[in-house]
Amino acid sequence: MQRFSEAWSARQYQLDRVFGETIRLVPMEAGDYSAGVPDPDRAERQIPAIITETPQRMRAVENSVGRDFDRTVVMADTVASIDQARLEGQLPKVGDLVVAIDRPDAPSFEVTTVGSDGLARILLSLVRLP
Repeated sequence: MQRFSEAWSARQYQLDRVFGETIRLVPMEAGDYSAGVPDPDRAERQIPAIITETPQRMRAVENSVGRDFDRTVVMADTVASIDQARLEGQLPKVGDLVVAIDRPDAPSFEVTTVGSDGLARILLSLVRLP
């Protein structure tokens, strides 16, 4: 099993090279009665990530009497996949900022959840900021 893990980890560089884009990961901390502010205790980094935005159709919950029409909203489910080795043991936290610097206008995203694929990558669920 160890040989598989080593081979899988070695392939992460190639995945990032082919499908990845450069992001800036900005650590944030909660502000007092305001929006978050940069966290001085954690370093800002530029690393490759694979960002996927998948449109999802979501139904609005409508419990009003007499409402028999269907309301649906199309939203993007955005996930960033990062090679765990590139994070050097410093996992992002919920509320951190991700800036896709390779994209036009460098859109910003807020991290809403941090998880793992169970092998070699960290998965960040993102919400696009205006």
